[in-house]
Amino acid sequence: MAKNWMESIKVGDVVYRSTNYGRAAAKEVVTKITSTQIVCGLIRFKRDTGRMIGASGYDVSHLIEATPGLKKQVRASEVKSTVLQLSRQSDVGTDLWISIGETIDRWMSERDQPGKPEKEESHG
Repeated sequence: MAKNWMESIKVGDVVYRSTNYGRAAAKEVVTKITSTQIVCGLIRFKRDTGRMIGASGYDVSHLIEATPGLKKQVRASEVKSTVLQLSRQSDVGTDLWISIGETIDRWMSERDQPGKPEKEESHG
């Protein structure tokens, strides 16, 4: 299955790669494609498997298909990271930032419950 979607990747596409230690997937942009590699900036992946070239030991990243659920997970992680950065630069009380972070965590866990249909988000 993974091979099918990787065959359709082209330069300029946004792809995701796995990261270590349970963090959300990282967003990358495809900058070059060869007969054997998919290149995203300085990171190279095997075109047939999606595995990062040069990875060893604990640093084993690979390309992941960009499903709607994964895109939402990455976006939520980006929002949470931004909130944490703002909390370090703000005079607003710590309790407010903790509450916002807990709300994001609760939203992410509720959204990921099995059998719960995903709602389409509208931006505008």
